[in-house]
Amino acid sequence: MFKGDSEKGEDAEAWLLGMRKYFSIYDYSSKLEASIAIHQLQGQASIWWEQLARVKRLNERNVSWKRFKKYFQQKYLSEHYYERKMQEFFDLGMGNMTMDEYVKKFLDLLRYVGCIKDDKIKIQRFLSGFPSYYKDKIQYDEPKTLEEAIRKAKHLFEQSKGRTNF
Repeated sequence: MFKGDSEKGEDAEAWLLGMRKYFSIYDYSSKLEASIAIHQLQGQASIWWEQLARVKRLNERNVSWKRFKKYFQQKYLSEHYYERKMQEFFDLGMGNMTMDEYVKKFLDLLRYVGCIKDDKIKIQRFLSGFPSYYKDKIQYDEPKTLEEAIRKAKHLFEQSKGRTNF
């Protein structure tokens, strides 16, 4: 169920992903997928859909999943939302986060920056969020993949727990 009363794009993304996963299990027609999704809307989201359908004179039975998804994304996942996520990715730094929190946040935000394909660039961005102590030690080992850089960072973090001389 999606209520649409939250300003969080993450909720809309999670719901849409859940619907995609559900539809990947079954062999529904595109129109049936849209109908199922529409019936999963509640509260503000249901009101939004009813108003949209009325204004655009949509016959719910003839709406495809692709068309529904387009309307849904325009409403709940604006271009501004994705731009904010990209900016959050580029501004991300470890700060007061634990290593696990930083890694999780980095990987969560990385999906919004599809233009970064090269592992070398991902590694550089990952390391740029660390204090120089971590960054220098990890760069010295020249990790070849992002996974390797993450593993080295976690290992270094574990080794340095309790130290205060970063």
